[in-house]
Amino acid sequence: MTAGRPVSAEPWWQVEMELHRQRDGRCPVCGTRKRCWPWANANSARIVHG
Repeated sequence: MTAGRPVSAEPWWQVEMELHRQRDGRCPVCGTRKRCWPWANANSARIVHG
């Protein structure tokens, strides 16, 4: 288990997508203006899962 992450029944990709969802045009975690890699990886996992 990673410290600092809430325990949740949601799949990991939903949690990552919410953490890295753009706010005011930037990722609040990474600070990038475009979609960051953690968000992109979580989105691809969501698509593959179904």
